Amino acid sequence: MALSLIVQLRVWSLFLLFCMVMKVYRKQQDFLLIPVKTIGKLVDHLHIDARDETTIQLRHIAYSYAKTYNAWRGLVTQHRAAHNSYCHAPSYTAEQIRNHSGSIVRFFNNSSRYNWLNLAAYDIHKTIEVRIHQGTLHAKTISYWVMAHTRFVDAVHNMTYAQIDAIFSGTPEENLTALCRIWDSAGGQRISEFYHRRFRIHN
Repeated sequence: MALSLIVQLRVWSLFLLFCMVMKVYRKQQDFLLIPVKTIGKLVDHLHIDARDETTIQLRHIAYSYAKTYNAWRGLVTQHRAAHNSYCHAPSYTAEQIRNHSGSIVRFFNNSSRYNWLNLAAYDIHKTIEVRIHQGTLHAKTISYWVMAHTRFVDAVHNMTYAQIDAIFSGTPEENLTALCRIWDSAGGQRISEFYHRRFRIHN
């Protein structure tokens, strides 16, 4: 089980000004943020390491994200959550992921890279790319966003479909509450209060 991200982002702030994409490698003891492209401003695309996930775990992660899209989109600005051609609503459903009988990697490759959750990134980078967040240089916002997703992936990758459905089949508010339980049960820094405030601001 990966632990919470511990990064001195305040020290990194000026350097992150030039970072476009971040890769997050999930380690047993820590996380490491690796800037992989520079272009003059920070765009908060988050790549989550999935190198060690089995095909079943990849399917469960993607299914869980599809089930919780209504909550995640409530945590970002309307500009990112709606009508954005570079970060649009998923072109697939949770049921399509669950019922796909062929290779899940092939399913990922056939999806648009501009989905809010870019599954096609797996074939190239062995990551899952979260594209929905607006650009920011705010250290707390970046670190909490990374923690939210890594804690989520660590929690759901070994769940069954039945367990996922039991936790995430509600309204955006209900799914956010379920996400908060996952985030806070991981220990360390509590981030649920931060995201409850953001949800109220953006909805």
